[in-house]
Amino acid sequence: MLSRPLDLASRLRPAPRNFDHVFLINLGLIALFFQVFDSPYVLAPVLEIGGFDLPVAAKAGVGAPTPTLRITVTAGGLGEPSIFLDSGPHNFTQFKARLKEHARTVKNPVLFMQVDSRVPFGDVINIRSAAEDAGFQVYTPVQTQAENSAGKR
Repeated sequence: MLSRPLDLASRLRPAPRNFDHVFLINLGLIALFFQVFDSPYVLAPVLEIGGFDLPVAAKAGVGAPTPTLRITVTAGGLGEPSIFLDSGPHNFTQFKARLKEHARTVKNPVLFMQVDSRVPFGDVINIRSAAEDAGFQVYTPVQTQAENSAGKR
C-alpha cells in the first residue's frame, strides 16, 4: 500500500470516541430545505393551458372499428400475465370464459389490446388466438401503426 513508504498511517487523526451530531444536523437542514423550497406546481400534469389544442391528423381513426372490449395485459406473477378488463384483473382461464360470454352478447365483437413490453410474446399470441377463437377481431396499437405504415407504401 502507498501509505507504508510515506508512513501516512501514523499521521492520521484517531477516530472520535463519541458520535458526531453534525451529521444529523446537516441531514435535518437538507430535509428542511427540500420541504420549504419544494413546489407542487412543477410539471403539474393537470395544469390547463388556455387556447392550446394538439394537432389532429385528418384521417386519424378512419376505417378502424369501434372496440367492444378493451383489455390491458401486464406481466403478472408466477409467469402468467395479468389481464385487466373493466371488471378487474383476470387470469387466462377467467379471461377465456369472459371472452365467450362477451362474444355472445355483442354482434361484431372487437377486442383492443394494450400490452406491456415486459409480457412475453408467446403470451400475447395465446391471448390473441383465444380471442380470435371466440370470434373477436383483435387490434393492438402496434398492429394499427404497422398497418398504417404499410398502407402508405
